[in-house]
Amino acid sequence: MKRSTALAMKQPILAKYVGAAVTGLAPRIMGIGPSLAIPKLLGKYNISLADVDVIELNEAFASMAVYCVERLGIDTAKMNVRGGAIALGHPLGATGTRQVVTGLSECRRQKKRVLLTSMCIGTGQGMAGLFVNEQVYPLYQASGWDIAEKFTFLIEWLDGVQMRNIWQEPRS
Repeated sequence: MKRSTALAMKQPILAKYVGAAVTGLAPRIMGIGPSLAIPKLLGKYNISLADVDVIELNEAFASMAVYCVERLGIDTAKMNVRGGAIALGHPLGATGTRQVVTGLSECRRQKKRVLLTSMCIGTGQGMAGLFVNEQVYPLYQASGWDIAEKFTFLIEWLDGVQMRNIWQEPRS
C-alpha cells in the first residue's frame, strides 16, 4: 500500500520495503541460495552487512545456514535472534512472512532500523529482501494511535503468548 493511502486510512506505518534480489544456482545445492542473493541485494543498494541491524536467514537445514554465515561473514549476534526456521518452523509458502514479522518485531524491540531477510528456494534459487523499520520514530505515529495498540499481537505471538485478533479496533 502507498504511504499516502495508509495515512489517509489512519493505518500505522510499520516499515518500508526497500527491495529484493533473486539469484539462481545449481538445484542440487539450492540451500545456499542466500550466499548469492545477499551480496547481490547489498550491492544493489551499495551497503554492507555492517549496515544491517537484524538478519533473518532461513535455515531450512542447519548446515546450509552455517555455510552462508561462514561464506558471508555474518555476525551471528544479529542473525535469527528469536530463533530461525529450525526453532520456529518452516511453513511452506509462509517463510517470507514469518521472517518479516519476526525481523520487524526484533527491530522494534531493539530499536534497530535495517532488516535483511533471506531464504533458499527449491529448484536452485536464493532470495534476499531489505526493509527499513519505521516503528522507532514518533513521526510515524501521526495516524492517531500508537502502533503498539493494533500490532501488539505480533510481539506477543513471538513471545509465546496467545495470539489476538489483528483487526480488533484500538481501545478508546
